[in-house]
Amino acid sequence: MLDILDIRTLSFTTMVFSFIYGVGLIVYSVNHRKFAGISMIGIAFLVLSLGLLLLSLRHFVSDLFSVIIANTLQFLATIMVYEGLIRFRQANITWGKYVAACLLCLMVLSFYYYTYNKPDVNARMIALAISFSLEYLLISYALFYRTKQSGGAANTFLGLMFLLLSVSYALRAIVTLGEAELIDFMDAGFIHAVSLMSLQMMVLFTSFSVLWIASNELEKELREQARIDPLTLAYNRRALEDVANVEISRVIRNKHSLSIIMCDIDHFKDFNDEHGHQVGDKVLVDFCSILKSNVREHDFIARYGGEEFLVLLPETNLQKALAIAEKLRTKICQHRMAIRRNRAVSITASFGVAGYQQGMTDWRLIVKAADQALYQAKNAGRNKVMAEKIRLEKK
Repeated sequence: MLDILDIRTLSFTTMVFSFIYGVGLIVYSVNHRKFAGISMIGIAFLVLSLGLLLLSLRHFVSDLFSVIIANTLQFLATIMVYEGLIRFRQANITWGKYVAACLLCLMVLSFYYYTYNKPDVNARMIALAISFSLEYLLISYALFYRTKQSGGAANTFLGLMFLLLSVSYALRAIVTLGEAELIDFMDAGFIHAVSLMSLQMMVLFTSFSVLWIASNELEKELREQARIDPLTLAYNRRALEDVANVEISRVIRNKHSLSIIMCDIDHFKDFNDEHGHQVGDKVLVDFCSILKSNVREHDFIARYGGEEFLVLLPETNLQKALAIAEKLRTKICQHRMAIRRNRAVSITASFGVAGYQQGMTDWRLIVKAADQALYQAKNAGRNKVMAEKIRLEKK
């Protein structure tokens, strides 16, 4: 057998491999605490490296350490990888930990029995291979069928990798059943050397996939942050452009209705001058919160200007939009905003409403009409809801 496939050499190199990647994932998790489970996967790789170290010391330390504890640590590390991935991918599988615990107990009992009561290297390898195969199959199942959110290609890649590992360990158990009795695991054949190499692949591909998924999440978060107004957490003009273009295309294609509400806090400049910008910012946050809590989940709210907000209402005609605007106006009037200890204020807002008309190809025409209606509401004394009159009369 080639020296590179020597069991002791492979155990040592896999140990170093696992240790390096374990430390790397732990360091990454410290700097990215939003991702649950990565630190556990890193610790699992350190546990795996300790088990492999004890395995590579076969004949230098007792069977208790080099056989039972060494293999127990390896399988425990696999369970920890499973638990880390469950947390990282937010998988919904409550019974998995009990399956893993049962497999661990059965494997430890088998190793103890076939080490001290009835020494049998082949039986130990079969017990280990079956345990790993089932645990890897459980991980693959969790990734494919129990994750709350799709991880795209990275999640598929990771699930397939564990499925292939499960198959390889099942084949190892089958091959071992037909092998001649082994006296020493360090003299095991090619299939057992490959199983150690597969541990390296597990460490490498798990680390790669976890970082791949995490980087995708961070990129998605950055894209979303670029679409969000940092003060009010409403969408900004950039996000409005994207969503409105999609909605107007859908309206034209499916002949659905679409309405837009423009709203503006009354006398906001005077309020800022009297109470200061910090209080003004708090009012903007409260105002946006009222809007969000009183529209439907699929409605879209964007901060259009300083104190001006836009509410885009898909599949909503002008009459319904007017009712929604009136509801928002009433909620804002009724809300008392705490600005200092033992002091609260009320604000009002004006609303302009416009709806899609057949023949429109640009959503900005609806915004323009709603803006004109908002101007009319302000001229009419503020704290009012107005619709663009020409379009309202055409209905």
